[in-house]
Amino acid sequence: MLRRALDLMVRPMVVDFSFSEALRVRRTDLLHGASAAANIVSVACGDALRGDMAMLDALHQDGAVDVRLHERLCQDALRSRQQGDVAMREAELLRRRSHLQGAASIEEVRLIVGAHRATWSSGDGMRRLDFLPSLAIVAPHHAGSLWAQETQQALLASVGCTVQCRVRYEATSDVEATAGPPQLYLFEAAVTGEELIASCAKPRRSFAGLRFGEVEVDATDYAPPIALVDINGLVGNAAFWHSAESANPFPFCDNG
Repeated sequence: MLRRALDLMVRPMVVDFSFSEALRVRRTDLLHGASAAANIVSVACGDALRGDMAMLDALHQDGAVDVRLHERLCQDALRSRQQGDVAMREAELLRRRSHLQGAASIEEVRLIVGAHRATWSSGDGMRRLDFLPSLAIVAPHHAGSLWAQETQQALLASVGCTVQCRVRYEATSDVEATAGPPQLYLFEAAVTGEELIASCAKPRRSFAGLRFGEVEVDATDYAPPIALVDINGLVGNAAFWHSAESANPFPFCDNG
């Protein structure tokens, strides 16, 4: 009950910060871009089933598809060719692709303060506070209380954050009976502290009421690259920060 109530209060701030300050993109634009990316990846997976890996490899090299998802998609395509079930997999791929022509919605937004997937290692010496579904705070053990705004502000300025958006695709009404369950595509963007400072150079309300203050920076707009990191839980590594030690979720019991 407490967890749900807190998340209802925090989630609007997380979503607003994620789109207005971190991603610097409107939700409708993100959905349009996500749908285009999902369709391209679907075509690339079809090519891979027929032995042509060029498009899938190019998407990975361009940073549009995360390395772990790329490896899994390549492995699955190779396994299908070896087992002789390419036709069955192509039919399945077409059914899934039908969802991408239907309604798209942002099912979940999660903000991870203080961690990036590309630079994450073992989690040694780190702790995490992810009591709320929409927010995770990750910091070294020597950092202050993870609930404290000062700690969160310092992490955002020095490390930055990661934004995850799970996009849900529903099949169109004329094919939903045979298309199967909705499709879930997880997109992720890593934003550095420098980029956030530039974004917040003009004092505006930021996450948890934090401001970076008056900073002499180049406030040129930027668009952090957004990568596809999972499809329908295929890779299952959305919470990459979980290797860090879990911190006490209750602030009155957290001694920092």
